[in-house]
Amino acid sequence: MPVWTNKVILDKEYWQEAVRLIDTCERELRITAYSWRWYPNEPECEVQQINAAIMRAIVRGVSVRAMCSSLPMALTLQKYGIQAKYCDEARTVHSKVLCIDTTAIMLGSHNITKRALHENYEISMVSRDYEPVAQFITYFDKIWEYARAN
Repeated sequence: MPVWTNKVILDKEYWQEAVRLIDTCERELRITAYSWRWYPNEPECEVQQINAAIMRAIVRGVSVRAMCSSLPMALTLQKYGIQAKYCDEARTVHSKVLCIDTTAIMLGSHNITKRALHENYEISMVSRDYEPVAQFITYFDKIWEYARAN
C-alpha cells in the first residue's frame, strides 16, 4: 500500500477520515471550526460519530483545544470537556482544521455539521507534511493566546 502525505477528502467521506485521524491522536488535538453541531440524541449521525471520537480522545488523556466562531459554541464545547475559546466579534474564526498531534492536519471547507456532510459540496485535504502542520500549530497557538474562554 502506498504511503501518502496528502489526500483529498470529498463530501461525506470527511466523517470517516476525521474519526480515523482523531482515533490515532495521542497527545493533542487542535481544532478550528466555524460551525460545529452536537446531536446527543442521534448517536448514529456521522457528525455525532466525530464528536464521539473527540470524547474518546479526551478519555484517553488527549488535550483537546478548539477555536470556534462564537461564545455559545465555545460554551457548548466546554460542557463536553473540550478546552474551547472564541475570538471577539471583530474577527471570525472561519477556518476548519483538525490537527492531530504534530503529525497531520485535515483542512478544508467542511464544517462539523449534517449540512456539510449531506447537502453541500465540500472538499478538504489531509496533509502529513511537516511544514503545513508546523505552520498551523504556530498559527493556532498564537490565536489561542488572545482568544476568549467565556
